[in-house]
This record gives sequence, C-alpha cells and structure tokens, in this order.
Amino acid sequence: MPALPEHPFRCADCQAPLGWDPAEVGRVLVCGNPQCPAAGMAVTVAAAQRRRIEAGEDRPAPGAGWPRPRRGGLPVPYVVPVSDGRPWWRLIDNERILICQARWRCQVCGLPLPRRAWVVLDGSGHIDSDAALHRRCLTLALALCPHLRHARCRYTEIARAQVHAEDLDLTRYGWRQRWSVAAPTRPR
Repeated sequence: MPALPEHPFRCADCQAPLGWDPAEVGRVLVCGNPQCPAAGMAVTVAAAQRRRIEAGEDRPAPGAGWPRPRRGGLPVPYVVPVSDGRPWWRLIDNERILICQARWRCQVCGLPLPRRAWVVLDGSGHIDSDAALHRRCLTLALALCPHLRHARCRYTEIARAQVHAEDLDLTRYGWRQRWSVAAPTRPR
C-alpha cells in the first residue's frame, strides 16, 4: 500500500494533527484525540484547508479564470482543493462543485457556462464529477486528466434544462447533487 500523503491539517477544536480516516483513506481526515469533542468526526481536505485559510496559515486555492494556474506542469481545475500550493488531484472541493452546479459554471475554469455546455458521462449515464465544462476545458481535461484518459467515458453537449439532479447525496462529510442527463442526447 502506498504511503499516505503528508498534510498540514490540525483539528479545529484541540489542534492535534488530523489523521486519515481508515474508511476513507487518502480522502477524509479525522481527529484521533479521544479527549477531543471532535474525535472521529470526518473532515474533508477542502474543509480543513478552509480552516487554515481563515486562520491566515495558507492562501486560497486558485480562483476562477483561464488559463488555469499550473502545478507540477499540470493545470489545476477550479474544483480541486489546494493546500501549501499542492493540489489534491483525486479530490473535489464540495463547496466549489456546489457553486458550479448552482450557478452553471465550469468545473475546470470556474467561469460561467454558455447556454449549452459539455458533460462527461460515466458508464451508467451519470455526469462524471457532477458538473459541466466549456468545450476548451473538456479538451484540456480529456488530454491531461489520468482518470478521463483511462476511463471508458463518453461526452455530450447539453443544456442546463437537461440536467437531472437526484436527491442530495448525504455522506459523512458533506453533500452534493448527483447529476445525470434527463433528456436523451446523442453521446459522442
């Protein structure tokens, strides 16, 4: 098993270093101090990072815009959490994805989308990452994102009215809508 990534995150209540939740290794942090009122409560990397920003210990992740800032030679999508200049590539910031969903913004650049935008569909017809993209952002993602390069995904252009948002996905560490395409479209 690969070593877990090091991180700068501490518990908001007791200031003890947060550890990786064994049930969500590499995705969710927990306070392991049994004397702490927050012991065992899940915290996403994005939420822990927001606490660091509020405390003046770090800067916010890159904001919306094009071209995207680069880290390690790769453009950092708007929805990827960043701490100490390090993108957490496999994670999604729930707060930013909600902004993209509610305001019809691109998950890669964070800018407003046109009336019709592109979505990546997984094998079951759900919209991968649950948000839409500009054509140029889709092209960038398909070329550089390892998940999309290795997955058998389809993509299609849709209008916002074609998005079907299922019941809110309530999890231990947040929520967001699960998107799928409501009206039949022609996948490309």
